[in-house]
Amino acid sequence: METRYSRAQKEQAFEAFKKQLENGSVASGQMQELSKKLNIPINTLYGWKVDFKKKLVKNGDLNPKTSKFSPQDKFQVIVDTNSMSELEVGEYLRKHGILKEELNFWKKQMEDAFNNAPRIDPNVIGKELANSKANEKRLEKELRYKEKALAEAAALLVLQKKAQAIWGEHGDD
Repeated sequence: METRYSRAQKEQAFEAFKKQLENGSVASGQMQELSKKLNIPINTLYGWKVDFKKKLVKNGDLNPKTSKFSPQDKFQVIVDTNSMSELEVGEYLRKHGILKEELNFWKKQMEDAFNNAPRIDPNVIGKELANSKANEKRLEKELRYKEKALAEAAALLVLQKKAQAIWGEHGDD
């Protein structure tokens, strides 16, 4: 037998869901309190909440890409739920106020990040390092050569000025 609930009951439940979304995750016992207050079974409320969040995601009012969870939190949720059974995952997600679609989206994001990560070959890195060291050595040698040439030019200029001061200009005789 299907029970019908009034529009006022549903609106009260949706207002409570909005507050929960604004505050972050659902505090322990919030859904039980709401269930008692509205005289609606808790499973029905969870179903409504999932539908409510799906509707928000569909309308663009709730974007799983701009979640309140940090990347570290998302990674932790994925790690935590990876070894759980489907029933345990459902319980975990309800407890933390996360949609199954959000979890799947996060998993796909992480897989994409791992798949698109550049493949690094140690041999290539070793060759690049050897090349950059050789280039650095060549540049240091060139710099020493140029410093010596500059010092020699400066010394010749100083000597030329001293010679002019002692003997005068070349055409003064």
